[in-house]
Amino acid sequence: MATLRKSHVSIYALTLFMTILPVCLAVCQPGQFLSANVCQKCPEGRFMDEFNHNHSACKPCTQANEDEVEEQRCNATHNSVLICKKGTFNSNGPILLCQPCTPCEAKSMHDAKECQNTSDAICCPEPEMVLEANNGGSYCSHPSNDKNYCCVLRAIVATNKDVSEPKPEDLSIEKIPRSTGTLSGTKSGAVSDDENSSSTLDVGAINGIASLVVVVIIIIIALVVVFKQNNKRRYYCPC
Repeated sequence: MATLRKSHVSIYALTLFMTILPVCLAVCQPGQFLSANVCQKCPEGRFMDEFNHNHSACKPCTQANEDEVEEQRCNATHNSVLICKKGTFNSNGPILLCQPCTPCEAKSMHDAKECQNTSDAICCPEPEMVLEANNGGSYCSHPSNDKNYCCVLRAIVATNKDVSEPKPEDLSIEKIPRSTGTLSGTKSGAVSDDENSSSTLDVGAINGIASLVVVVIIIIIALVVVFKQNNKRRYYCPC
């Protein structure tokens, strides 16, 4: 009798194990859910983005509210992607929190930067103004509605760019003015081509004259020596 009871317990345990095992081994992929130990496709309006799971139901798709629009529609494997509708923006990153854009015209100002999905509009007092980063939060002569930017006139920005360092092509030899050759034109030490050529000729002429004088002196000395030698020979001649 005891042996019969032990066999019944073993059969019950084996049956329970065989019932639970398929559920434990069942592995479903994205777009599926587990139903009756079988992976089935998610129904319309639901999705599943997990791998190797055994969830018995898919996740509900996120619905857009009055401030949001669908950028990407929900499907079996991905949730819907929502963005703020026109006239609103979200600056909270992944947490969608739509806020109304700042109306520049209502503040008697002008759009220096239009409102976008992730950033608010930036307004300036005049339409000719552009934005300049307000480094360190310094004082702005013409502040915008964003403390990180100041409004400046386009003419001022253009002037600042014109006063920048000269470009390398502006310093080429062809663009450097030549000296006039006069005393006033050579204050910086620049010498004209004519002065250079005349100086070269003067030095050459002086060197030539000096060489000629040396040669003449040598010839004269040689002649004097020869003349003295001849006189000595005549004086001692026994004739």
